Amino acid sequence: MQIAIRIVRGMQLFGAYKNEEAKEFIGELGWKVVQYNGGWQEICYNTNIKYISLFKKKN
Repeated sequence: MQIAIRIVRGMQLFGAYKNEEAKEFIGELGWKVVQYNGGWQEICYNTNIKYISLFKKKN
């Protein structure tokens, strides 16, 4: 779960175009998760952070 939190926070902090900063923030294992899911820009463009925060509040 910690990796998912860092990925979401990285999207908030760095946006889609600061890949290197996001990679450093997320860490090696987290970045492998990002790459497995299509890469940083793909995740940023296809993730609606608004809905993620709503999901987190329910749990």
